[in-house]
Amino acid sequence: MKKHILFILLWFITFSSNASPVDSLLKILNTASSQNSRIETLARISWEYRAIGEYDKAMSFAEEALNDAKKVNFKKGMADAYNAFGAIYDEKGDYTKSLDYYTQTLKIHEELKDDKGICRDMNNIGLLYENLNNYNTALSYYEKALDQAKKFDDKAILSAINFNIGAIYTYTENYKKSTEYYLKSLEIDEKLKDDIAISDCYVNLGINYSYLSQFDKAIEYSEKGLAIKQRLNDLNGVGAAYYNIGDVYYRQGKFQQAIENYQKTLELCLKTGIYDNTRLAYSGLANANYKLGNYKAAFDYHVRFKQVTDSVFNAANNEELNQTKINYELEKKQAEQEQINALAESAKKRQNIIIAAVVIVLLTVSVFSLFLYKRFKVTNRQKEIISQQKELVEEKQKEISDSINYAKRIQTSFLANKQEFEKYLSDYFILFKPKDVVSGDFYWACGTGSKIVICVADSTGHGIPGAFMSLLNISLLNEAVLSRHYTSTVDILNFVRKILMLGLKQDETGQGGNDGMDCVLFSIDTNTLEMEFSGAYNPLWIIRDGVIMELKANKMPVGRSPKESESFTSQIIQLQKNDLIYAFTDGYADQFGGPSGKKFKYKQLEEILLRIHQQPFKEQEHYLNQAFEDWKANLEQVDDVTILGFKI
Repeated sequence: MKKHILFILLWFITFSSNASPVDSLLKILNTASSQNSRIETLARISWEYRAIGEYDKAMSFAEEALNDAKKVNFKKGMADAYNAFGAIYDEKGDYTKSLDYYTQTLKIHEELKDDKGICRDMNNIGLLYENLNNYNTALSYYEKALDQAKKFDDKAILSAINFNIGAIYTYTENYKKSTEYYLKSLEIDEKLKDDIAISDCYVNLGINYSYLSQFDKAIEYSEKGLAIKQRLNDLNGVGAAYYNIGDVYYRQGKFQQAIENYQKTLELCLKTGIYDNTRLAYSGLANANYKLGNYKAAFDYHVRFKQVTDSVFNAANNEELNQTKINYELEKKQAEQEQINALAESAKKRQNIIIAAVVIVLLTVSVFSLFLYKRFKVTNRQKEIISQQKELVEEKQKEISDSINYAKRIQTSFLANKQEFEKYLSDYFILFKPKDVVSGDFYWACGTGSKIVICVADSTGHGIPGAFMSLLNISLLNEAVLSRHYTSTVDILNFVRKILMLGLKQDETGQGGNDGMDCVLFSIDTNTLEMEFSGAYNPLWIIRDGVIMELKANKMPVGRSPKESESFTSQIIQLQKNDLIYAFTDGYADQFGGPSGKKFKYKQLEEILLRIHQQPFKEQEHYLNQAFEDWKANLEQVDDVTILGFKI
């Protein structure tokens, strides 16, 4: 998806109708009236070369602009050069270097109190976090940019920020709202006659209409955008437009036409070295070939997609990005602290004068000195008592923290270990996110002969009470399978419920003894692939051939309830090779968040799994975790979260 990066100059250039922007700027460079004008023109030439994908030339002009600006200490020229570097590395996919240059630009503009510059820099940093799928942080920077933009009237800047906010809503699948922002941006761009921005709006509106299943509009807008980008010789934009057209055909089930457009994207990307669109092209080619039954080609394209993805979005890249941001914040705080220290020094001098005056006054009222002395002793005693109480509280807090961490180690030792899973399952993931240090959720597995029995459960409560219940439930599951040799899921759940009801007595308030668990329990015969499933409230999902099958649970807990005399039931399913099994507790679906602070819900979880189920399980786990964190944002996690997924 093409995004607007802002470049702001305080002077304007008029291009002739026949000359390209670069040619016009080169003529201006030769006739620059001052060194500062020449530096600004060099930075602008770099920007224009970047816009048409000639990165080596763009880098050369940016470097010359920066060196010349440093020689004459022209701050604004340095900022323009840093900004050009940031944009080049952004499009090349080197987000670490890009953020470093944008951060240096921002520091200069804050020093110069340049509202336009600050606005642009906030926008561009937002783009980097958008590229890393950190949409909350990206939106935060866009909002800061919008606040700055309100301080001055610049239609081009308002268009760009509206465009980028539209992109965030596209990524978060709010296509209707995204379309509103793109149309706002398009309206401004058409008044400005900005063909580059107009073409970007056309292409992205094509994407939205595709997801809204308005395929005729999607093709219409995508082809409008493609035509302009071809006329502008914007190779990156042409590649993106071809990809979007391919994506529309893919969603319509026209896989061969999709492949033709994806292939055009790939050919352009390999020429220009645009990593982001290269990843998308490989992904599209892999998916479309898979749909046509071209499995070898699909596998080869997926491998290439993974290689490009790993080279761009590796852990070191993210860590270095975070460190750059931290360094900037520390430097900013240091500058603020230096100002505070200067003010403190001035205040100290005034305080010395005040103290001298107070001493004179005290000498005249010495009759009160004894009272003041006694009061001083009382105050000191109070401070000692407060200090002792503080130390006692800190000591108790440490004891509690140590106890909870020790409880976590105990609970972890009870959970199913890696060896138990890998003995029976070839590929799997476990997303396990306790609300507190310890958890009421747990996952358990036990092998017996050719069978493996697996449980994903949500015990009553969370934190310490939930952890107690999880250990009790795990112990009873072990008792049922290892000591009593139960293999039927019905027998196991009935046994656990019976012992819980016998062991957990009601207290004098009549409220105790109702604890237990909701769970998914199933056994799989690894020889025959026959699976038996029983559930207490929680269902089990099976994805086969891109369709989710739901095995419904009994609507009662494993514990005391109005239905405690009824037996649990089971379902026998004949699994097939490549079936995908997903078991989970309700913590993920019940999490509040998103734009309106509502629950995530199972429907959205189902849509995510259908979208990512063909990806490797480690990537599925990462995607689910990131989706959860983005949804939760700054809200509190409401419950423990557990999702187990594996492949037959």
